[in-house]
Amino acid sequence: MKKLNTSIVISIISALCAGILLTACGNQVKETSETDTIETQQTAERQGIDVFGEVKAYTTRDIIIDFPARVEKIHIKDGEMVKKGDKIITLNFEEYETDILKKKNEIQLYEGQLKQLKQNINPLVGEVTSLRNELNIKQSYIDSDKDPEVKALQRALELAETAQKTAKKDYEVNKEIFEIGGISPKELEDSKQNLSSKEKEKDDLVSAIEMAKTNRKLEVNELRAALKSSEAQLTNTDKQNETGVLELESKLNIAKLDLGTMEKKLNKSYIKEKDIIADTDHMIIFDITCNEGTIIGKNETPVFKAMDENTLFVSVDIPEEFIGKASIGNEVSIVPYADKDKSLRGKIMRLGARAIKQNGETVVKADIKIEGEKGVLRPGLTVDAKIYE
Repeated sequence: MKKLNTSIVISIISALCAGILLTACGNQVKETSETDTIETQQTAERQGIDVFGEVKAYTTRDIIIDFPARVEKIHIKDGEMVKKGDKIITLNFEEYETDILKKKNEIQLYEGQLKQLKQNINPLVGEVTSLRNELNIKQSYIDSDKDPEVKALQRALELAETAQKTAKKDYEVNKEIFEIGGISPKELEDSKQNLSSKEKEKDDLVSAIEMAKTNRKLEVNELRAALKSSEAQLTNTDKQNETGVLELESKLNIAKLDLGTMEKKLNKSYIKEKDIIADTDHMIIFDITCNEGTIIGKNETPVFKAMDENTLFVSVDIPEEFIGKASIGNEVSIVPYADKDKSLRGKIMRLGARAIKQNGETVVKADIKIEGEKGVLRPGLTVDAKIYE
């Protein structure tokens, strides 16, 4: 038998391998094509509700400066996001700080005058003041019928009246039972004695209430007499000093209240030294109402507003014919008008409890929670959304 030429053998083997590879690749291309077709069909088969929405935020704050100040510098632009500690606006409120210092000096002056006046005051003045205060308190008990001692006795009387009515009813029932031989004479007598005891308790409380009211009136009369006697012993100078002390104490209390109010206006989480700062992370600043040089603090108008980016959500309108297909937890795809190449994920977290008329159409409001990165979403932007069943 003749031997095959080596080159011919190699050619035959190469041809066979090429055929096998072509067959395998053809099968792989076919399988890939079939897989892509199935996935495309599945995507096409997943139906959803197309709706229109707007980006909003649950947490919105008005930043108000309620003391006179001038805007020296604005460090950000409207719509910018800031992080905790960032400067937003630098203020100048030196005049307000001067007013606070004046108020502190006024308080020190009143305290000094009061201390000096009290050193020269007759000790009897303190007794007169004490008697007058006690008289006013006890007289108010009588005038307003709110004497704590009388009130406690009246509550006890209400309980005693209830117990007396119950004992009387029990006695009347026992009398009927006794007449038919159902209980012994002793049991009937015990029932009668119980009724008598409850009636006495009630009568004693009525007497105690009247006695308490009488005693209170006597106390008031005695206080009036004691006050009149003490006042008669005071000289005109003593009386003037007493009046002066009362007036100074009143002025001092008012000045302290004023100072507390003034300092409280500076003691806010978003004020640090001379700056309005961001007191939380992810704050979006918008609606800035001032310019550099503007005088603010004359009214309650917000200097600017702030939103928390972490509370952004999408509010959508679901037409009434589709509301049956939407429920809390449904997946949603969100495509912002600002960047239609982006597709964000979300879920329905709230459905309105009622339908409303809007632009001639009946809709139900739904809130979409944005999952993952929020991308270009900003409050006020509009989006297209698809709600999947």
